[in-house]
Amino acid sequence: MSMRKIGFGQSYASKNKVTGEVNYIRDIHDIVFLLESNPHGKIYLTEQTGSTFLSPIFNKIAGILCMTGSRNSHLAIMAREFGIPAFMSCKIDLPLEELDQTTVTLLTNSDGVTGEIFLHIIEN
Repeated sequence: MSMRKIGFGQSYASKNKVTGEVNYIRDIHDIVFLLESNPHGKIYLTEQTGSTFLSPIFNKIAGILCMTGSRNSHLAIMAREFGIPAFMSCKIDLPLEELDQTTVTLLTNSDGVTGEIFLHIIEN
C-alpha cells in the first residue's frame, strides 16, 4: 500500500496523525444512515461548517474534513472540545464523491496550523 497527497487544510487537531475511512456527508439522511451503521473510527467529509449534522455522532468519529470554515467555526470548536482532529478550509484535488469509502490519513504539519491529506492506494 502507498499513499498519495491529495490536499491540505487548516489543522485544528488534537493528534498529529489520524487514519480512517472517509464518509461523505451530504445531508441529514447520511447522518441517519451512519447512526444506524457503525460510525466509529470514521473521518467525515462535509462541505459546510455547521456541526448540527455531526453532533449526534461526535463522540464516535476519528476526524473531520470540512471544505469551508476556520478555527472559529462551530464545527472546529466542537471538534476541539471532543478531541477530534479537524481540517477546515480544505482544498482537495479529487471530486469529493470519489473520496467516499476510501481510506485517508490526516497529517498535521510541524507548524501545528496546517495539515496534509493523503489517500491510501491499494496496489495489486
